[in-house]
Amino acid sequence: MARKVRILTKNEAEEVRIDIRDGVDFATIAKEWRISQHAVSDINGGHTYKIRGFTYPIVERVKKGHNGRS
Repeated sequence: MARKVRILTKNEAEEVRIDIRDGVDFATIAKEWRISQHAVSDINGGHTYKIRGFTYPIVERVKKGHNGRS
């Protein structure tokens, strides 16, 4: 069974970018817009809904559990 994918409009994708820039948690954004956290991450990284000339990632993220040690 195929998973149903929610396609965002350009305006919705812009609202997601604003939420990302404003520091809203990716899980919260995903729930609000009914998209996956992976989709939010892809927008943040410019992999989907990319705007030419826009700098990506929108915000740098540190992986949980990373302590900076080798």
